[in-house]
Amino acid sequence: MLKRFLFLSLLLFSGAANASDLIEVRLKGMTGESSQTIIRQELEKLPQTEMAEVDALTGRAFVAVKNGQTLPDDTVKKTIEALGFRVTGITRSGTGAAVPK
Repeated sequence: MLKRFLFLSLLLFSGAANASDLIEVRLKGMTGESSQTIIRQELEKLPQTEMAEVDALTGRAFVAVKNGQTLPDDTVKKTIEALGFRVTGITRSGTGAAVPK
């Protein structure tokens, strides 16, 4: 929960405030910090990504999409699943909206 709060704070009060969408990805298969790092790095390599955060404890990843950019769910899913993890759901919200639980 704290990581999520910190990520959202960074999103709202940094250069990422120009992000147009926030994507929450629920996933399975993470075993610890190295899993988090690998997934975050791959998500941040996507040209549409402003920033990303991953939490193995909650099984969630959050991706801030650059303003004016589109990041299809299928691209997010393929990126994560190519690493050997399983996506169980994707939820989107605009940065002005409440983040889904």
